[in-house]
Amino acid sequence: MALRVAATAVTFALGGAAFGLPLTHAQATPRAVVPQAVPTWQHLTEKALDARAVAEALDRQRATEAEEMKWGKLQLSLLAHNATAAYDASAGKASDETRRALAVERNRATTAVLTGDTLDEVQAALDGVVPAIDKANAEVQAWEAAEAARKAEEERKAAEAAAAAAAAAKRSTPRAASSGSGAAAAAETGDPKAYLDGIAASFGTSIGWGPTACGHGSATSVAGCYTGGSQIFVNDAAYQSWSVAKGRGRNVVIHEAAHAKIMQICGTVYVSDRFENVTDAYAILLGAGATTGYGYNDADMQLARNIKDAGQCWS
Repeated sequence: MALRVAATAVTFALGGAAFGLPLTHAQATPRAVVPQAVPTWQHLTEKALDARAVAEALDRQRATEAEEMKWGKLQLSLLAHNATAAYDASAGKASDETRRALAVERNRATTAVLTGDTLDEVQAALDGVVPAIDKANAEVQAWEAAEAARKAEEERKAAEAAAAAAAAAKRSTPRAASSGSGAAAAAETGDPKAYLDGIAASFGTSIGWGPTACGHGSATSVAGCYTGGSQIFVNDAAYQSWSVAKGRGRNVVIHEAAHAKIMQICGTVYVSDRFENVTDAYAILLGAGATTGYGYNDADMQLARNIKDAGQCWS
């Protein structure tokens, strides 16, 4: 068929010439050849390689950004957890303003972890939460250092007061005297009132003595009361003898001093419906040998510890 088509085409051309038809196309002016910029296979290959390199570079960039985003969010998640721990630990120690700022930055960090979709957003959250944590921790450390110094000073004063009371008792105790029969006897007849005054002073208080405590109760049973400030009230029965002063008298003085301490820390003595029980527990923490009769349970003791150690006045 191909061969046949070719022969027909040749016959048609010769036939035209034989019949005398004008061959005007053979006489026409040749057209100028317009060069065409036809890309070679080498050029196409180079373009393909360039496009592939660009795509690979973009893929690497996206992978790097995804990796940075993953590790950035992991770090931010850990910092948000640390911010929560710092917020809880700073209660009563850092300022309210610092704790509020910490809470805001913690929430911002948590939001960026959950919904952040750019590195700039994650970085901004990191830049905010880190200094907020550092500031809260610095205030906590400063508070704890000051509290440790305060407790050390209290212990020093208590030791000095106890030593002064012991020295006063020793000075007022007579040496053994000989009786008419030559037998020796010794009696403890020091100053129990000075001893109790020394105990009160060791806790930063002074005693207002009287026949009764604040005008109430029996004059023969040891009792005390507290009405505010740095003065406590104890009745004279507390120093009627050394045995009473070192026992019930001492415990009552420490109980009333505990009221004053709680007032100083919390601004009130009414830290619970069982505030007297909490005060008995606090007195034990201050060194009382026994309660003053109110007693305490585990919850009372826990609240007393929170007040003394952390300044946390309500459960």
